[in-house]
Amino acid sequence: MNTERTKYYFISDAHLGAGYVADARRHEQRVVEMLRMMRRDARAVFMLGDMIDFWFEYRNVVPKGFTRFMGEVAALSDAGIKVYWFKGNHDMWTQGYLEKELGVTVIDEYTQIELEGKQFVLSHGDGMGPIPSGFKALRRFFRNEGARRIGASLHPRWLMGFGHWWSGHNRTARVNAPEEYLGDDKEHQMQFAIKYAAEHPEVDYFVMGHRHIVADVPVRGSHARYLCIGDCLNRFTYADFDGNELTIRKYPTDSN
Repeated sequence: MNTERTKYYFISDAHLGAGYVADARRHEQRVVEMLRMMRRDARAVFMLGDMIDFWFEYRNVVPKGFTRFMGEVAALSDAGIKVYWFKGNHDMWTQGYLEKELGVTVIDEYTQIELEGKQFVLSHGDGMGPIPSGFKALRRFFRNEGARRIGASLHPRWLMGFGHWWSGHNRTARVNAPEEYLGDDKEHQMQFAIKYAAEHPEVDYFVMGHRHIVADVPVRGSHARYLCIGDCLNRFTYADFDGNELTIRKYPTDSN
């Protein structure tokens, strides 16, 4: 392995293709710039979900757009950098295209992985902890193979139109959602981390996205830390791990 490749990167929630983004081309370019920066010294890149605002693969058809983003992800893979794509609640409908064309590893739900002797639990985070029953039922339906087959039976014109409408409506409904950490007892991801750490005391870090907040909080009753890494939509934050320290950083944007 290239000795100059010393870092592991974590990014999430770019929501590429979202209709509510004012300058979609510039937004994609910023995300590509972040990935290109990571390509210089990355050992692995973990994309923790919702990188695309709505993604649905038919057997022989995939959504148009995201060309520069997809090209940069392929460049990471071609450079020998391991890329992990976690399914979020906006880009869960994959059928093998990402793996075959981009060389990424697609992960559903969460995974525990060892990096440089440290134990990480990684997830998008939408299904972690005691989530509301309505969201749990909707999530279960969307991830059901029967629902995917129903979607695949629809013409892309109708399904993609509905998908982008649903995604925009979902985001609009969350526009007034709290943008800060609400406390251990109110954060579903933290409640998952506390329970999981009690059963797996070897875990050092829980790293997630979904909430679009930046948080770095000790996990009660353990030595672990929970990090929510913000997003690549408004905050343009990410995390990196150099083998010793896990740090959340902000990538410069046009407004910085």
